[in-house]
Order: sequence, then C-alpha cells, then structure tokens
Amino acid sequence: MKLRGALVAVTLLAFLLPLLWTALASLGVLPDNSSRPPSWRGSASLDHFAEVGIAEPAFWQELVTSVLTAACAAAIAVGAGFLAAYGLARAPFRSSRVVTQGFLEAAVLDGAGLFRVIGRVVLPLVAPSVVATAIVLFVLDWNMLLVPLVLTSGEIKTIPLGLSDFFTFEQELDWPTAAAALIVSLAPVAVLAGIFHRVLNRFALDLRTGE
Repeated sequence: MKLRGALVAVTLLAFLLPLLWTALASLGVLPDNSSRPPSWRGSASLDHFAEVGIAEPAFWQELVTSVLTAACAAAIAVGAGFLAAYGLARAPFRSSRVVTQGFLEAAVLDGAGLFRVIGRVVLPLVAPSVVATAIVLFVLDWNMLLVPLVLTSGEIKTIPLGLSDFFTFEQELDWPTAAAALIVSLAPVAVLAGIFHRVLNRFALDLRTGE
C-alpha cells in the first residue's frame, strides 16, 4: 500500500510539475540561472494574459473553433459508438449483452418505442460511461494538430496550431506570453472535467464495485 501511494505521488508530481512551472512562467516568474544558488526573478502579474491576443490576434477565435470542433467530433463519435453498442447488446451473442435484458423487455411491454427505450432505459444506465468516454474523446480532439493542419491547410486554426505559432517564433515573443496562452488553452478542458467530476467519480465507483 505504501509503495502504491509513493508511485501515485511520484506520478502526480511528474504531471503537475511542468504545469506548475508553466503557471509561474505565465505570471512572469522565471528561474534565474545566473544566481547561485538558482532563484526566481520577476514579480507575479496577469499582464501576460492580456498580451496573448496581441501576440496572436486570432487566438480567441482559435479557442472558440477548438471548442466547437472538439465538442462536435466527440458528440458524433459518442453518438455513433453508443448506437453501435446498443445494436451489439441486442444481437444474439451472449457476451455482447451489456444492458440488462429485463429492463428492455419491461419497457417494450409497456409500449415504449425504440427511441424511448434508449432515452429512458439504456442511456441512464450507461450515462457515466458515456460521459467519461465523451471527455476522453474531447481531450483527444482538442489536442489534434496534424488532422486540422492537413484538412484545412492551416487556413482554419485550432488551439494546437495557434500555440505552434508561439513556439515557432519564440525568439520574437516572451516565454511568459506563450505560457499564458498555454494556460488559457487548458481552461476549457479543466472546466469540462470539473463540471462532470461527480459523473466521473460515479463511473470509477461502478468499476470498483463491478456494477
């Protein structure tokens, strides 16, 4: 148990340390490698966040584009996958029946149609799994770089393409401004995870209890 806790702590530190470093850089607090021992220089300020739109004028439009495209792509994938899973669950293969047949049969006997069965019976049973899958797909779509670059030839930019401009021309931009843009780009994902936090917890509980 102690070894497991230590591994979790090390893993969290490995993930959070770069994020913390980026957050400090976005506030203008940078490491001073010229001093001995190494220290930090600069005072914390939110001014660099205001400079994001100046350094990349289309950044906020790219943010909206990323939200819409990632949400639409995730919704289409989840919708198609959900219907396909329902079809497999109704197929005459014993191993594919993931939804309790008793609920479905009771709903049909009550005169419920296909869409009512899916909306009132099936979806509430698998909602945590669907939401968790949607969040994962949203994050994957959010981080896509090559697909929008190839499909639009760079004419329609998403957040990854916009951030690549920051780091392509880093000699002309302050790192705090690029770090501020990166922190802003993480905000929609953080908000989405926060909104559905309870649903994700329920999904994790279902996995542990085997329900």
